[in-house]
Amino acid sequence: LLGGADSVKFHGALYNDSVTDSGLASQLALWLKRMHIKEIIAPADSELAAFCIDEGIKIIAEAFAETEADMILTVETKGIPIALATALYLHLPVVVVRRDSKVTEGTTVSVNYVSGSNRRIQTMSLARRSIGQNRKAIILDDFMKAGGTTKGMINLLQEFQSECVGIGVLM
Repeated sequence: LLGGADSVKFHGALYNDSVTDSGLASQLALWLKRMHIKEIIAPADSELAAFCIDEGIKIIAEAFAETEADMILTVETKGIPIALATALYLHLPVVVVRRDSKVTEGTTVSVNYVSGSNRRIQTMSLARRSIGQNRKAIILDDFMKAGGTTKGMINLLQEFQSECVGIGVLM
């Protein structure tokens, strides 16, 4: 807390958008004035985001620590950072499901699924050599609307006679 001004300054678009929409800025400013606090500076979005993501990853890792999983499964591309960070805590490998198979991957297994975001039928694939059979996976992603992508990954695991032992989403 810093003295010298009768205002509340929020740095970054996250604060500006959410605070303006909810009217929180004016309420906070009144409360600060009543408390004789002259100014407060909120952290930049990147600082807050890094803190929140790190804490979220720790929570996800703790939630799945006892699952007996032997890998983390995610879909390209935005789920990869969450999966990698969690994998570091749990000491597990990460396997990435692709939306399109690549020639260099060799033989792949593909499943069709209904996308939750646009309700269209899409395809996801996984190289046959990537996981083998009878594995236990934690599915991690960055967003879930209707669960179509997650259901697709569960179906893909079943093609490998493998199972999902947990699902985590960090938004």
